Amino acid sequence: MKNSELKKINIDKKLFWDADLKNIDLNKHAEYIIKRVLNFGDLSDFNAIIDLYGKEKVKNVAKNTIFQNNKTLNFYQKIFKIKCIQKQSKKIQSAFSKRSEK
Repeated sequence: MKNSELKKINIDKKLFWDADLKNIDLNKHAEYIIKRVLNFGDLSDFNAIIDLYGKEKVKNVAKNTIFQNNKTLNFYQKIFKIKCIQKQSKKIQSAFSKRSEK
């Protein structure tokens, strides 16, 4: 697959807002693409990566993905019948949150 083929597949390109699409290789960056879709994509994006990479590969990546919210985590655990990595922290870090004083 050529680098530019990400533009041709049915995945919302807004998911890759921080990357130059012409530099994303579908094979070389498969894990990055899958994780981005699992965390932020919708059902049509999910179906596109299943078609592109196959259910087993997506399932294997999901097992090692840290999900941004519990709904997403639970969804993929049910869909794939697997145990995924739990969310890193329940408290969301923000540039505007107060530091805890020791």
